[in-house]
Amino acid sequence: MPRHSVWSRRCWPSAASPANVGVFEVAQGYVPAFYDNGFKIEEMRATARPPFRIASPGYAIKMFPSQFGTHFAITAALELQRQIPSPAAIRRVVLTSPVMAYVNRPRPETGLDGKFSLQYTAASALLDGKVGIRTFTDERLAKPDMQDLLGKFEVVLDPSIPGRFEEMHMLLRVELDGGPVLETRCDGPRGKWGTPPISEEEHLVKVRDCLATRLQPASAERIIELARRIDDLDAVGVGQLMQLAGALPEGPG
Repeated sequence: MPRHSVWSRRCWPSAASPANVGVFEVAQGYVPAFYDNGFKIEEMRATARPPFRIASPGYAIKMFPSQFGTHFAITAALELQRQIPSPAAIRRVVLTSPVMAYVNRPRPETGLDGKFSLQYTAASALLDGKVGIRTFTDERLAKPDMQDLLGKFEVVLDPSIPGRFEEMHMLLRVELDGGPVLETRCDGPRGKWGTPPISEEEHLVKVRDCLATRLQPASAERIIELARRIDDLDAVGVGQLMQLAGALPEGPG
């Protein structure tokens, strides 16, 4: 277990102020907040035992700011994007996925809705060669090239493909004008359990992209600097980090 940091000592309940042991079923607890009925609390208690998922297979790092299942589609699309001479050459796109109806959204209504769309996230990767915070704006969704490519997408939900993130895969087929067909299979995006570790610099690409939507570069870099040393921060350092993270938006740098 990692040692407690100054941060955790301030955030976790102390012995004098213990957490509610009924956190799941207590009024305004987890179950009432997320379930109307049907949650079997006793069954959960009977089966919840080590190893816990956070330890095995461990946590996943999201390299793109969208629902994790879409990362399979994004990864496959980024691989094929390098082989496509021009987005205008794309005639048809077929994505084969597990049965994940909640991310089968052929026509997202907003940029935010695109975070939960296999079609939109894959189309963004094919068109732009990257997927970041600015991908999920209404302006990007409305552009003619995006609307055109979304109309060329077909998603096949295949019940023979396992739906669990640690077991699933996706297939992507891009048909180009003139006959060429590009195909690939994604068994897991970077950051998924069992994939090669992500370097700190790779992870910071996403961190900086996210922070840049609200903070000037100097403030963003100061947050990164403090967060890197969070286990060793004193009260002053924690206060600085909280002040920067909770500051009013400064606008993009």
